[in-house]
Amino acid sequence: MVIDTKDLFRSFLWMGIGAIAITALWAVGIVLFGTFTEFQIKAILTTFVLGFYCFTFVATVGEGRVHTALMGVGALITAWGLWLTLPLIWSPVSRYDDNVMKYVFTAVILAVATALGSINFRLASKSVVSIGIMAITNVLVAGVAATFIWLVMRDFTEISENTVRFLIAGCISGVAGTIINLIFAKLKRA
Repeated sequence: MVIDTKDLFRSFLWMGIGAIAITALWAVGIVLFGTFTEFQIKAILTTFVLGFYCFTFVATVGEGRVHTALMGVGALITAWGLWLTLPLIWSPVSRYDDNVMKYVFTAVILAVATALGSINFRLASKSVVSIGIMAITNVLVAGVAATFIWLVMRDFTEISENTVRFLIAGCISGVAGTIINLIFAKLKRA
């Protein structure tokens, strides 16, 4: 099922812009005129996290028509990330749990990977080359995300030189594939 997401897109885009603007203004104001108290740091982190998840959701949904399953995955990851992160920000430091931190990092990784995969999916034109680049790029993004999650769950204890090489190559290739897909999309419209 495909639905029109323009209003949802605009709402989350403006919420994200507002949250990041508030974060920036508040942080600059504190740096110039005040002191960092625990409350101020938590409030800045809260608005930043809200902005981050709004932007990853906007990137997942996109403007216009999108597949419902893709939007649902983006919405679930956003809700899960916020549900984990906001209580963690406001709890006392002594109550931080390593497992919850691992899930927070996992939510961030999944949000970014889903957003990038969705962008690539929307950019792909109907040409075989563009679809192939999109598929390879999304497989690399999924592989890098899975590797990062695996490392987070293992406290980065099982990291090897080959793992680092894969992560670097996968990140570079994922960005390059996205840029190439963007160029293909622009050329198709021209």
